[in-house]
Amino acid sequence: MNKKILLAIPISVLAVACAPQPPTPARDCRTLHIPECNVAVVNPIININLAAAAPNPINPPIMCVKTGATVKFKVTPIPLATATVATVPKNPVNTWMYATNSAASPGEFSFTVPAKLPKGDYDYMVVSGKGFCVDPRIRVPN
Repeated sequence: MNKKILLAIPISVLAVACAPQPPTPARDCRTLHIPECNVAVVNPIININLAAAAPNPINPPIMCVKTGATVKFKVTPIPLATATVATVPKNPVNTWMYATNSAASPGEFSFTVPAKLPKGDYDYMVVSGKGFCVDPRIRVPN
């Protein structure tokens, strides 16, 4: 048998085994259908329905906001004071998107969009301690 073939077989097997694998989705995390928005909302309020069976438990799934606006989140049903619901930015640089409810206010929380923020989309996740996870977006249109 040809020695080159004997050498090529283990190298081929190793190359296939070390090839990058597609990422596996996070457990129970859904990507939402995101409609277009072009006009910034004056007092943005996003509703989070932890019990929703619908495809978009975040209403609205995309929020157009002006820079400097405070984005409020309302959680229904209101979780126990010990249950955490939080927003986590997909890009760790966007630390302004970290927010969580508190024992004193389990049904609401907020974050403020920086006053100097470039136009664009800012993706984040809404997560809870019970495995609820969705993938909405903030858009700065101007």
